[in-house]
Amino acid sequence: MAMAFSTAIYVRYWGDNNFDLTGASSLSRVLNMEEPKWEQEYENYFSWPDARNYFYKSLTQESKATREHYLALTFLSFGHVMHLLEDLGVPPHARNDFIEAHFRGLYSGGIGNPFEGHIENEIKKSGGIPERWLQGWTPQAKVFSKIANYWDINDYNGQYVGTLPLSSWGLSEQTNYQFLSKSTIFRENNGTKYYFPHPDINNTIERIDTEVYLWGLVPIDYRYISGYGITHLARTKFTQKYAYDMGMPYPTETIAYHTTFDKAVYEDYAKVTIPRTIDHAAGLINYFFRGRMELRSWIESRLDDLLNVTLYVKNKSMLEADPLDYQFGFKGGHFEVYWEDAGGMHHNIQNLTFSKPWDAASTLAYNEEMWIRFDDTPANDLENAVRFIVVYRGNIVKLPEYTIDTDDTNAIAVSSIETNHIHNVPTTALLLARFKGVNEDWFDPAEHFNNHGFRLTWYESRSGWEANVAFDGRQISIAPTFQNNRDRIFVDVEDDWSGNRIFHSGGWDHLEYFPHVVENDCDIGTSCDGGYDGTCTVSVWDIPNWENGIKYTEGDHVGWNSPEGDCFEVYTCTLEHTAAPANQPDVSGDYWLLGYPDVKADLDIVGVSESAEESPGGVVTIGSPLVNINTMILTYWPPNVWTNELNRGSATLEVVTGADKIRIWDNPDKSGQPLIDQGTTQKTWQLMGETVPINLYVEGVAASGSAMDVRLKFTLNYAGVESYDKVNFTVQP
Repeated sequence: MAMAFSTAIYVRYWGDNNFDLTGASSLSRVLNMEEPKWEQEYENYFSWPDARNYFYKSLTQESKATREHYLALTFLSFGHVMHLLEDLGVPPHARNDFIEAHFRGLYSGGIGNPFEGHIENEIKKSGGIPERWLQGWTPQAKVFSKIANYWDINDYNGQYVGTLPLSSWGLSEQTNYQFLSKSTIFRENNGTKYYFPHPDINNTIERIDTEVYLWGLVPIDYRYISGYGITHLARTKFTQKYAYDMGMPYPTETIAYHTTFDKAVYEDYAKVTIPRTIDHAAGLINYFFRGRMELRSWIESRLDDLLNVTLYVKNKSMLEADPLDYQFGFKGGHFEVYWEDAGGMHHNIQNLTFSKPWDAASTLAYNEEMWIRFDDTPANDLENAVRFIVVYRGNIVKLPEYTIDTDDTNAIAVSSIETNHIHNVPTTALLLARFKGVNEDWFDPAEHFNNHGFRLTWYESRSGWEANVAFDGRQISIAPTFQNNRDRIFVDVEDDWSGNRIFHSGGWDHLEYFPHVVENDCDIGTSCDGGYDGTCTVSVWDIPNWENGIKYTEGDHVGWNSPEGDCFEVYTCTLEHTAAPANQPDVSGDYWLLGYPDVKADLDIVGVSESAEESPGGVVTIGSPLVNINTMILTYWPPNVWTNELNRGSATLEVVTGADKIRIWDNPDKSGQPLIDQGTTQKTWQLMGETVPINLYVEGVAASGSAMDVRLKFTLNYAGVESYDKVNFTVQP
């Protein structure tokens, strides 16, 4: 029954200058489920199923040009789908009022919807959606488990549920319940398609707005109807106003005496339906792309010969909702794996082996992992792969009940990973390894390695490869616990004892590499093929040696022979100069940083979690105590501490928007001059001679016009690396 109250109508040409004006559900149009007569004059190429099919081809077709063609068609089709959903935020579309409120417009033969016309004109004048329509709105993409629910959850049945529609309803239900259109205002239930039970005149009140004209001498009253959360729900017509003022009886509901053709009505409708429509549209976009996977790989090789690849596929399909997140599982469907060559061509990989049986009844829950393995054969030719792509096509269903969306049985999840086997590397080579792990307190690169290179040597022991750092007396086991070195190191790799493997690597280090990397699946405490473990990974980099007379700029990298002579260290230029013996890397710390800059700018609101600093952000109240913020610089090397003292570069705190609403002080007593105010919107510290204060204080001076309209940005520029962090504030009166 609900769809009877929420059908968006569109005209179909019937041929021979005839029109079919009976209307059709926009959801049927989206799902390509219209009655057959609608296909007689044209074919629908831009439905949801079409978008799914185009998206699938954009991932799996062989040539890059063809894939890009289908990717364009994907978004073109999805744009058509979005248009039909967004139309349901317009009352005439959700209330079958095509002829009077959309087609004819304000005059006989007129074309267009006056409400939509007002919206478009205001957006053009403002250069975007006017802020007044978004005040008090916190964006929250709608989350449903079915496509159809974005239109209609089939809950509204014409009954009164209160002043406002339920937020759990689809967009058509909410619009139909809360708004009016020209031909559907407070009608009796006489069997016409223009009758809708709500808004009901019995749940509204009259409102009078007085405006003054003729140089402020003549007051004019305008009568409105208020209700359903809308101040100006409808306006009483001009002639009816005077009849009512002269004491004539209040008209019955059968007389059309109200109109929605009024600027105040348009404005009040826009404040509600624009944010609501954005939330539903954003939710539908997220729903289309809800399929997500994470990949990691295990490359099995013998010398320079790649043997097989194992891809570990983890389902990460989830939509964020308030208060709970929706997690999605894979059910049935099928997996396909492709390899991409250097020219961008995609090649389907044959003869896949799965870690678990996979058929129509199989499932992969959220955060569950399975593996897909395939061999390097003449048909697969994996030696020339630069990337692997995994495509899942089938049901992506809401957990834990595995609710299947019967309208979206060809949903898609996709992920890719660069190939990480080493091509044509000799058994002994100078390699650079960069380990970029997670934050763990037990490992300090300054303490363990002193930023020096080390030699990997094979030991016939459980640990396998070990780092033999003879020059400082340390010997570090690469496996199974070496995960977190943030340093960049050169290593000399020897072949293993059997001559079967260049290097064995685990998947724990999150390596940044050029151009290829070994990264195999050695879990902590387990043994891989041959009985040796490892979590170290290596990569080939071309770092030039330092040369006298060369002009170096900030951020340049050079190699410098270590005193031990068995490897060389990497230095980063921190100050532009021309190379000379007096400023070579191991002589002058003014121009060179040993290793790589590993620094990060961090801007915090004291008492607000990191995840909430931008949305909903912090709150500062005019006249209340100042809000403490921290401007901090994190350096991972050396040492692994917070510090606001660096010997080069600059740091800048900037008020991006809302500088007229706050002041920032360097003390809580507001003594002296503010660091930042409306006239001075940013402060920069030159780090060679200045230290950034960690504690700063925000004062509210003018109320926000909309939520989070005060935006602060803290930017760090150091040794060719830029890092920034942002926070938002709302100023309350």
